[in-house]
Amino acid sequence: MTWLCLMKTKDEVNLLFQNFHKVIGTQYNAKVRVLRSDNGGEYQSSDLQKYLERHGIIHQTTCSDTPQQNGVSERKNRHLLEVVRASLIAAKTPISYWGEAITSVAYLINQVPSSSINFQTPLQALTNVVLAPTVPNLPPRVFGCVAFVHLHKHQRTKLTSHALQYVFVGYALHKKGYRCYHPPTRRMFITMDVVFHEDSMYFSSESELQREYHKEIQTLDYDCHIFEEEESGQFELVNQEVGNKPVGCHWIYTVKYKADGSIERFKARLVAKGYTQTYGIDYTETFAPVAKINTVRVLLSLAANLDWPLQQFDVKNAFLHGELSEEVYMDLPPGCMVSEK
Repeated sequence: MTWLCLMKTKDEVNLLFQNFHKVIGTQYNAKVRVLRSDNGGEYQSSDLQKYLERHGIIHQTTCSDTPQQNGVSERKNRHLLEVVRASLIAAKTPISYWGEAITSVAYLINQVPSSSINFQTPLQALTNVVLAPTVPNLPPRVFGCVAFVHLHKHQRTKLTSHALQYVFVGYALHKKGYRCYHPPTRRMFITMDVVFHEDSMYFSSESELQREYHKEIQTLDYDCHIFEEEESGQFELVNQEVGNKPVGCHWIYTVKYKADGSIERFKARLVAKGYTQTYGIDYTETFAPVAKINTVRVLLSLAANLDWPLQQFDVKNAFLHGELSEEVYMDLPPGCMVSEK
């Protein structure tokens, strides 16, 4: 099992170990016989030494500059640090969230099978030795992703939003719920009434990054691109007429990264607001074949376990040019200036 000790001072370590000792005896019906640590001053307090002697616990310490003598703890610390670093970098989360990240990682490590214990999870291996208490089992989520927390009636009015955008930061310790944080208000929610958008990272859409998008997009020559597409027969610019029902559109800004994490380019995609059309009036049927992320994860898992080779490629033209049997009108893109003619 992975246990966390985020305390620093002598008094904090003393109090933490006393509570830990009581939990082991109460929850697992076991006794702590040996405490092994380095020579840190937080483990050398007189109060802690008296407590260990009173309960017959032997305190073993490593030799100076010999961390390998406490190899299990050192390797676990390295394991935690590597996964925390990967989580923070992948989610573009500020380093100030390292505490939330490390508790989330500890929860996940305890739920993931390990080859060193015959592909059991640490929780399963622990229950094979002692009678362990039941731990809430929550499906894992992507750290730092966007989470929409539902607001109950007493938390909102008739005209306000029914959900707020939060960032997922971990799992509750003594409740069966997810920890979701709202940076603007510094408010933490522990709830199961939440919808996750695991493909969207909360901190990748911050205002500072958005300003960079707009700075790059402003350099585009809208008129040039619009009329080039018009000449190629993609569409025709017409005046607004009675009976025409145009759909809106908006820009989707994306940052493309290189393999080393540096920014390669800023990309803008124009998307029509097709959801404003009515089924049976404006259109009859649509097709949008996509790959389910669960299927991709299963294939990657099989490839890892069966040692299959993997190949990856990008499709340059992912959207096919379909032939429309009806006329579709769309507003001009935001920022596009067209002369009077």
